[in-house]
Amino acid sequence: NVDIIDNGVDGFLAASEGEWMDRLSLLVENGDLRNEMGRKAREKVELKYSLAVATPEFVRVLKRI
Repeated sequence: NVDIIDNGVDGFLAASEGEWMDRLSLLVENGDLRNEMGRKAREKVELKYSLAVATPEFVRVLKRI
């Protein structure tokens, strides 16, 4: 998802099947990269998309209804 992933930082975006296979191969072959991207992705989800972060916004929206 281009709105969530920072390409090459916390995930990969691929425009073709070939790019998809290249990125998957890179992650399979490079455990350090896989671990670092996974760590950064988890950190982003916890900071921006977790239940703890989303709940106050959800409650705010419900109060406006």
